[in-house]
Amino acid sequence: MGLRGPRRRSSFPVGLTLILLGLTAATAAHAGTTGLSSTGFRMAPVGMTATPPTMGWNSWNAFGCHGLTETLVRETADAMVNGGLLAAGYDTLTLDDCWSAVSRDASGNLTNDPAKFPSGMKAVGDYIHSRGLKYGIYASIGTATCSGGTAGSLDHEYQDVAQFASWGVDYIKADRCNADGLVMKDIYARWRGAIIASGRSIVLSASDNNPTDEPWAWGPLTAGQWRISPDISDDWTSPPGQPPWKEGMIDIFDRNAAHAAATAPGTVNDPDMLEVGNGGMTDTEYRTHFGLWALMSAPLIAGNDVRSMSDATRTILTNPEVIAVDQDPLGFQANLAGDIGNGLQVWYKPLAGSGARAVGLLNRGSASATMTVSWNAIDLAPGIATVRDLWARADRGSFANQYSVSVSAHGMALLRVVGTDSPISDGFLSDQPWTYMANEQGPVERNSSNGGGGAGDGGTLTLNGVPYLRGFGGHAPSALEFRPNGSCQTFTAEVGVDDEVGTLGSVLFQVWGDGQKLYEGGVMTGETPTENVNVSIAGIRSLRLQIVSVDSTADDHADWANPRIACADRPPPNQPPQARFSTTRSLVTPWEIVAFDAESSTDPDGTIVSYMWDFGEGSPPMGSSCDTRTFTRDDSPSS
Repeated sequence: MGLRGPRRRSSFPVGLTLILLGLTAATAAHAGTTGLSSTGFRMAPVGMTATPPTMGWNSWNAFGCHGLTETLVRETADAMVNGGLLAAGYDTLTLDDCWSAVSRDASGNLTNDPAKFPSGMKAVGDYIHSRGLKYGIYASIGTATCSGGTAGSLDHEYQDVAQFASWGVDYIKADRCNADGLVMKDIYARWRGAIIASGRSIVLSASDNNPTDEPWAWGPLTAGQWRISPDISDDWTSPPGQPPWKEGMIDIFDRNAAHAAATAPGTVNDPDMLEVGNGGMTDTEYRTHFGLWALMSAPLIAGNDVRSMSDATRTILTNPEVIAVDQDPLGFQANLAGDIGNGLQVWYKPLAGSGARAVGLLNRGSASATMTVSWNAIDLAPGIATVRDLWARADRGSFANQYSVSVSAHGMALLRVVGTDSPISDGFLSDQPWTYMANEQGPVERNSSNGGGGAGDGGTLTLNGVPYLRGFGGHAPSALEFRPNGSCQTFTAEVGVDDEVGTLGSVLFQVWGDGQKLYEGGVMTGETPTENVNVSIAGIRSLRLQIVSVDSTADDHADWANPRIACADRPPPNQPPQARFSTTRSLVTPWEIVAFDAESSTDPDGTIVSYMWDFGEGSPPMGSSCDTRTFTRDDSPSS
């Protein structure tokens, strides 16, 4: 196969044998070895569709500690039903801090404050259930609750969750207070275990309000939702002098945006409860607040007095088309599609349905502005797309390549755009357009490892010493979406933690189709053997590749190597690869360096995993698609 030319004294033709190694073995989709259950949190097992973000009401924002009473809870339950909130999807009523007595009872159990809840907590729960609602309750993971006046659940997790289950609790907000020195991922894992042991299906809200704990790293394997910020305040942005444990709405949105890839179907970032209707912002700002939470696939937990809300507040909270964006089964958190400057931004997320996107045109500025979204910016193909205004609940028409609209100060136009997805064809996904990309550090890199926080700063994709020409290098949490739109049959890849972090890292890989988990592997570190993925995607419209952090995001550089999608008739399996190469020179004198390039080599199976070069001067080394060699003697290398 080597190149040959006329023999000369003190020179020789460059020749070699290039061996391509193909890989055909792949594992079937499986549930992995994480040992996790869908009871206690909402990460769906393989083959089941995940539940959407929680919708409901919580007492804290409007009533704090002193306003919470049994009368308020019963009246709120009635108002949620009679005022249309339950019909709109708000089905969980949660009692926040200050429902319990100062001390535990003689058996060591949490019990009700007899003055505030004279009927007892089970009776309260029975009434909530009788109205068709779910029953949520507050607890603290530390030695005392955040109000400081009542007992926390530290070292009583199993006892307290069993007590809650006996009262019929469906949702637990486990708050982070008086918990100095505790390791959050371990403490919240206790709560997960306690819920599983209780035998009752209970959603766990990990209300860790200290973002330095990285709840987006361990939250997906622990809870249905996890806080990513300090407590929200009823302000557009944090006012001067605000305590560090509170932040304004837009500041919390910015925090949440940095970890978009952590949100997936059934497990979501929680930017805290809604302030809509509490009076600190304008109705325009409240619409933006609600729309941003919907774009983020965040829990929609109303925090106002629903017994006496204004028509404007009710209209915002019950808009079915905005709620549908939040509850979309694909479960993506919106990405920044464009920062125009002067506080003007375009945000989008994919929605279920061919070519469907939710788009928010956000005006952070102090004056109205005309804003434009292009189809290219939201990963749609050029051409015609329809636009619907979700606030007005009105179609705006069909538009070529872009749409423009005037947006008021602190307002956000919220649109549903339906166009044409870029086509996906048989071959490597790393050579094809994605419709969504989110990554914890820097972008997902095509055909290289993640590297660091910059674009194009990765190296060769390498798993357990084997280099790969094609694939994606991510930093967990990481998410990609492609739109086969029902035209493809299988997805295959080899996965693992990239060699650039050595033995470090701790991740697991998932494949989702149309909001249903199709595959989940076991926990992988830099010491774990490469895992082969082979998943049927027949009929799937939305294909999501998810990498989940397990405990911390540090060193979680993970690769989808040789990610291939089969969309048409393919050659029979196990066909030999075709080796082709070029050189920088065909005749050399001793000690000259020759570069060899085998990028044009092909494999009918599409699974070239490594290259072996035989330079004729000893044992053939393993190598990559490109290599160099310094020849030391006059020889006739094998060909």
